[in-house]
Amino acid sequence: ALTISGMQANGKVYDGNNLASLSGGALDGLVGSETLGVTGLSATFSDKNAGTGKTVTASGATLVNGSNGGLASNYSLSNPVGLSADISAKALTISGMHANGKVYDGNNLASLSGGALDGLVGNETLGVTGL
Repeated sequence: ALTISGMQANGKVYDGNNLASLSGGALDGLVGSETLGVTGLSATFSDKNAGTGKTVTASGATLVNGSNGGLASNYSLSNPVGLSADISAKALTISGMHANGKVYDGNNLASLSGGALDGLVGNETLGVTGL
């Protein structure tokens, strides 16, 4: 039985899905100088939302014959476990907002109007308060 060691899940900026990417890794347990390849490996975060240390699940690892006499049929392979990574919050901007004019009233308070959030993912909608 082979294991994949040293594999890491890569962090990402929120993009509306739970797809994760992996990097690194080496096959442990090969006999002698045999080599094998790995294909079909995919990964997903536990959910699509921003957060730190989110669990990443790897699946689909399949062995392929190597160039140095390694036959995939001689081995079994376990998917990597214990992976985690961060999904960071996506930055949004407000565009098209403007300050309204006013008649002098003795204070420096201004009012704002208009504006739209730029950078939302897909068909998501959000509002802004406190301006």
